[in-house]
Amino acid sequence: MSETVDLLVIGNGIAGISAALEFRRLHPTGSVLVVSDESSYFYSRPALMYVYLRTLKLEHTYPYEKKFWRKQNIALKQAKVIALHPPQNSATLSDGSTIHYRYCLLATGAIGRELNVPGYLLAGVQTFTNLNDLAKLEAATHPKKLPRRAIIIGGGLIGIEVCEMLRSRHIPVTFLVREPWYFPLALSETEGRLVEEEIRAHGAELWLQSEAREFQGSGKVERVITQDGRVIEADLVVVTIGVTPRIDLAQRAALACERGILVNEYQQTAIENIFAAGDCAEVPFAGSRRLELLWYTGERQGKTAGANIARLVKGEAMQPYTRDIWFNSAKFFTLDWHNYGDTNTPVGNKREFVFRFPGEKKVLRLVYGEGKILGFSSLGLRLRDKICRNWIAERRSVDYIIEHLKEALFDPEFFKTNLKALQTTWAARR
Repeated sequence: MSETVDLLVIGNGIAGISAALEFRRLHPTGSVLVVSDESSYFYSRPALMYVYLRTLKLEHTYPYEKKFWRKQNIALKQAKVIALHPPQNSATLSDGSTIHYRYCLLATGAIGRELNVPGYLLAGVQTFTNLNDLAKLEAATHPKKLPRRAIIIGGGLIGIEVCEMLRSRHIPVTFLVREPWYFPLALSETEGRLVEEEIRAHGAELWLQSEAREFQGSGKVERVITQDGRVIEADLVVVTIGVTPRIDLAQRAALACERGILVNEYQQTAIENIFAAGDCAEVPFAGSRRLELLWYTGERQGKTAGANIARLVKGEAMQPYTRDIWFNSAKFFTLDWHNYGDTNTPVGNKREFVFRFPGEKKVLRLVYGEGKILGFSSLGLRLRDKICRNWIAERRSVDYIIEHLKEALFDPEFFKTNLKALQTTWAARR
């Protein structure tokens, strides 16, 4: 069995679906097939946590109704693409069918990064990035047979989500984080310490500068041995040390890959009719390349790829992928976190001002250069998106931002009594 389509999209995450929808918008009659080996329908991965918490059902995570895809004339197929054949412009699926394509987009995403220690393959050791991982975690934490203790390895956004999930079922949790404070990749020490307070306040043990050396058990994990020789009895381990782009399909098809699938500024691989977008793509950046493993960058890359494929079909010039101001957000138990712009560790002319409001679980961090704002990080505070982006784009001075900060906060009443402390601290620093 075989069929031919104008656009074959492999992967139905945010990048793949954004590409399919953008292609359809610009090319109303072109045929589109989206193939996924994970699920029949596009769902919001960040919402998986809430499915586990029982505040959402899986169908509630679908951004579009099932009938939407018929209306858009976008075909969906749940199957695994086991081989891509660029010379023949075709793909072989796990059900034995062959898809011939005019253009192909690889949006295969990423999987949880494995931990290279003895015993990693024991039952009861898993990652948490997709529906399959959710099903494993549900089975491992069934109310009729809860784990004695769970170990979470790795401090980041996924790790703290899993911690909250497990604590919701009153499962004892020990968190192993190898860094000196929580999530130094994105948080200052002041912010990290506040997150640590939150983790411990919700009943989890947190061991900093601690790593797993070995998992032990007879067929199933029973204990974790740390690098310093401590023994933790546990029958569930969730590894949350980041993700690895899924590039095996691209590699077997002889596409150029490094950490991800190499693409140019148009999301195009070295093979002109094959594109890649999202977590699996390694994109040009400032004379080098990087992975952009965020939901909104996946959406933006997908739209770029879908639009450029439609332009090629119509004989038009492609347009490059453009980045908006960098943004990320999350929730650490009860603490909202918003991150805008360049908030990496200050180097060179970059400086930072970090302020924890007295008696509050609230931290504001401003990163600046030559007195001009480069980025914001707020923990326990909710910032207004448009204002923060405008201030960064306009290169506002830190003095201006300190003076007008109330405009950016959803909770202006909070600043009636706390703004003066922040202003005084900033004035003393100058």
